[in-house]
Amino acid sequence: MYKLEEMTEEYANIINTWRYGPPYEAYSFDGDIDDFEQIMSGYYFAVVEKEEVVGFFCLGPAAQKITDENEYIFEDESYTDIAFGLRPDLTGKGLGNAFLETCINEAKRFFPEDGVRLCVMKNNTRAVNLYRKHGFKAVYEDENIMVMTIK
Repeated sequence: MYKLEEMTEEYANIINTWRYGPPYEAYSFDGDIDDFEQIMSGYYFAVVEKEEVVGFFCLGPAAQKITDENEYIFEDESYTDIAFGLRPDLTGKGLGNAFLETCINEAKRFFPEDGVRLCVMKNNTRAVNLYRKHGFKAVYEDENIMVMTIK
């Protein structure tokens, strides 16, 4: 269904325009050069379906949301950090299961021995519930974010 492709400038420019509505605004891209350079950092892949960008997948340091309080979590290198997002108009349409499975499978393809770790905004209950349904457990929480893992 979904296919990962190398990030191109064309894909990055498209993703860099994505704006999410409330309460998901924190996941929006600003369209600025800093976001573009982050997307082009080599850690991001375009998720494509029928030759159309439907999401992005990121792994490694670019997926980490490190704070002074949670940095110890990321010292455990037996996990592959992932981040991902569906195109805003596709969210809330029941595509999350297949999209998440694709992202987990890709992380395992790159690093088969590792567990998978992700960060999520705590107020994103839709995503938190999806991750729990797939077996992710919270290993850290503060007032804003949750770090979740699965082996």
